[in-house]
Amino acid sequence: MRVTAVATAICVSLVSLSVAQEVRAAIRKPTYIPAQPLEPALQALAKVCDLQVVYRTEIVGRQLSEGVAGDVTADEALQKILSGTGLTYMYLDEKTVTIVPPTAPATDSPRGDSAPLELQEIVVTGSHIRGAESSSPVVTRTQDQMLDAGQNSLREVLRTIPQNFTGGQNPGTGFGLGSTAAGSGNLTGASTLNLRGVGNQATLTLLNGHRLAYASSSNSVDISSIPFGAVERIEIVADGSSALYGADAVVGVANIILKRDYEGVDASARFGVSTEGGNEQQQYGLTSGTTWDTGGILVAAEYQDTNAIYADQRSYAKRRSPGLGLMPELENQSVLVSGHQQLASNLSFEFDGFYAERSSYYTYASDARGSYLLNGGTQDSQAESFVLAPSLQLELGGDWRTSLSTMVGHDYADFYQEAYLNNASIAAATIGMNNKTASVEINADGPLFALPAGMVRAAVGGGYREQSMRQTNTFAKAKEQETYFGFAELNLPLLQNLSASAAIRYEDYPDIGDVTTPKLGLIYSPTPDFDLKASWGRSFRAPSIYQTYVQANIVARPVTTYGGTGYPTTASALYLLVGGRELKPERAKTWSATLDLHPRALSNLQVELSYFNIDYTDRILAPITYPARSLSDPIYRDLVNLSPSDADKTAAVAAAIASGGTFFNQLGRAYDPADVVAIIDNRTANVAEQNIRGVDATVAYSWGSLTFTGYASYMDSKQKLSSLQPYVDLAGSVFNPPHLRGNVGVVWGLDALTLSSFVNYIGGVEDVQITPSRDVSSMTTLDLTARFQVPDGPSLFRNLELMLSMQNVFDAQPDSIYTSSSIFHPYDSTNYSPVGRFVRFGISRHW
Repeated sequence: MRVTAVATAICVSLVSLSVAQEVRAAIRKPTYIPAQPLEPALQALAKVCDLQVVYRTEIVGRQLSEGVAGDVTADEALQKILSGTGLTYMYLDEKTVTIVPPTAPATDSPRGDSAPLELQEIVVTGSHIRGAESSSPVVTRTQDQMLDAGQNSLREVLRTIPQNFTGGQNPGTGFGLGSTAAGSGNLTGASTLNLRGVGNQATLTLLNGHRLAYASSSNSVDISSIPFGAVERIEIVADGSSALYGADAVVGVANIILKRDYEGVDASARFGVSTEGGNEQQQYGLTSGTTWDTGGILVAAEYQDTNAIYADQRSYAKRRSPGLGLMPELENQSVLVSGHQQLASNLSFEFDGFYAERSSYYTYASDARGSYLLNGGTQDSQAESFVLAPSLQLELGGDWRTSLSTMVGHDYADFYQEAYLNNASIAAATIGMNNKTASVEINADGPLFALPAGMVRAAVGGGYREQSMRQTNTFAKAKEQETYFGFAELNLPLLQNLSASAAIRYEDYPDIGDVTTPKLGLIYSPTPDFDLKASWGRSFRAPSIYQTYVQANIVARPVTTYGGTGYPTTASALYLLVGGRELKPERAKTWSATLDLHPRALSNLQVELSYFNIDYTDRILAPITYPARSLSDPIYRDLVNLSPSDADKTAAVAAAIASGGTFFNQLGRAYDPADVVAIIDNRTANVAEQNIRGVDATVAYSWGSLTFTGYASYMDSKQKLSSLQPYVDLAGSVFNPPHLRGNVGVVWGLDALTLSSFVNYIGGVEDVQITPSRDVSSMTTLDLTARFQVPDGPSLFRNLELMLSMQNVFDAQPDSIYTSSSIFHPYDSTNYSPVGRFVRFGISRHW
């Protein structure tokens, strides 16, 4: 399991240390690390020089590095990286270097007798092997980058990552949408990742490397309740990663990494409002941490409250849906604890845990009168979640380390819906969704043997995971899903400029089956000016508990309801929907190729271009998109029995009832099996195929006090729902990701003042709900942010920071789409936001 911060304490003899240093000093490698903040420069150095670089966060701070370019030894690279920072370094062993201030005592022991050092380890995303570089591209956003962009929650950050699609389980996403892949329709106010727009369930989300409990009825994880003040960064591997992390990492994995060895107290308050009305926000945060000789602890708490946005507050929505809530009321409160403690010279303990409560409230009106009390309804949810994740790390000697980690997580939500007519309640229902997850895992990593180009390193591990779900009105009792898994990974330095990686993982689901997923990677650096990376792998997603156990329903309706013509007036059809079939895992084959440019001629420029291709098969979906055409459209012919026997009719009804489902007679008369002329099977099954391919681009350039960044993702995707159906384009159509998304920004920092400007672009889509289809315009927004650190003065203002941000400065608005009802958003709510121009002010202070 990838660990984001581990205490490092290895004592070695002075003789072996000096010999190792002499050997290392003689090795020169082509090295290019551009000028940038010191922390990412140290991370890059750790990869290039195959070192473990450890440091205190407060020592590194926000210092800048001049970078390094040329054929240099590890020592020369370290000296150049630290030039001008006032810092120095010290070897703890032949593979471990610590960064220390020049006044720190020089000791031969990594943990001195009187002043032990608690250190932060540089680790690499996308591998279980310490120091191994990922062959897949990694998207990173640090907290400073988020704040410079005017963002104050992970929910806001997700909307600006081009590889992420904001449809699915996210606030403001309308219900009743036509995209089966998006899984749209938010119930509980959760915010989840949806890489490439293939569904929230196909992206695995971790917190400090730990899995979390799923939210709602989908295999997705809410990240909105994690206190923003505790977040150091978020890292996303936008590539198939099941060989490393297991189920759900079909198109990628996101890891939210918490701060470590934090010293002091930070209090913040932020207030914002949309200038057109609604969306009044208030956020209060408190982050506190301390360290001692053998450990440290971080505690963070946060409260957020956001008012709703209603259609009558937006000119483009109030005429068509005057009583519709475009964004729900949201309230979140959470507390998080993260700590570590050295128990012995070779044994340490770590702990992550948080508890959160969230609520959302949403109203809609069903006619032009615009009042949910006259004709409409409300949706109200209350949810709570927690996770406890302790772990032990043991140094085995010879640079081998083993880890034993456990996790217990719980997400519970009550969803209450009520319908009104003429100021009276006419119906109400409550659904409770209770998800639990528990796991235990043991793994180890370290060197195997030496090749001429370097050390071959490996990681092995295995474990057990158990998930359960109880949904009232659906399952009489909780349903469980067990998983046993094992994995292995190798990193092989084939040449000085060529390395390979291989990983394989086996997972066994006793009630579903077993799956084996491999992954291969190559990294080739022919010159210091660029690297070539490639990866290939297979990924999978197990059927969710809800999909596996939900009952099938069967409905009897007039045959004309499904497009039948030429039948007697009494003719009827049986229509099966939802569950009731045996399901198997979804599978994907992914590969990517990346060009990483860092030309020496432009020492502060870095460009990354990556091509990705995903073939996703056996997707679990309902195969009939338009039930009203079930009998008239030949593409659905393999899903229809046009000559059902009496036995077929009896068996169809019995199958639904046996699964716990219900038979609904909607004929308006008594059901007579003799009138049934067709059976239509639209139950969810492993029927769909999907192909996603495209290019990601990242550009970063620093010039003096200016930093320029650009991120973009271009994507094509298509889907086939059953054997007779043609492929249909998804990307670029309504309720699916646009072909192109991106943002560019410039940040200017000088002493106490930081100014930033970002332009965000979301491409247009095609409204295919109507014939002929129509183009829906793209949306471009400009964001401006200023952060000011009050200069040293009276103690009352010392370490005080002020922030002013305006997002969507020119108040860009979403284009309209076709809607068949006033309860549907009159724009594509999966892609475009109704927030409009938004102004926020923040104040924070550090003690």
